[in-house]
Amino acid sequence: MLYGHIANCDLGLLVSSKAKLKISKFGGREPDIFFVPKPLFHLVGKNLFKGVPPLVIEILSPTNANEDRVDKRQEYAGLGIGQYWIVDFPNRRIEVYELRRQPDGTLDYELLDSPSGDDVFRPAMFPGLEIALATIWPTEFEDRTDD
Repeated sequence: MLYGHIANCDLGLLVSSKAKLKISKFGGREPDIFFVPKPLFHLVGKNLFKGVPPLVIEILSPTNANEDRVDKRQEYAGLGIGQYWIVDFPNRRIEVYELRRQPDGTLDYELLDSPSGDDVFRPAMFPGLEIALATIWPTEFEDRTDD
């Protein structure tokens, strides 16, 4: 739905985890998804984005939750990425964080919105987009019991 909105409104590109985001001179990250608006296309290289995207989205899994919530959060804040979304499928929640300057002068994210369950998600970054969250949560394994 987000991809379709970005494409239909000709806003830019939604990039998947196959492309790297340059974090420093020596390293990068591969966010699950990030948004490159059209004015930043000149910073797109071969499988590497050399700019600062306005939005990075990470999808939690049991093996990466701490990395997404701590390590990546700090790195993305340090880069100056304006919004950081965490999609938490097991808890059926999207956490929308916005970068803010803290009283001590550092940059960190503050929770802006946390739509969940059957809410309709209306991200301010993409006016006119409405995502009925009930349609995106996977249901294939809901009745599964693990031994």
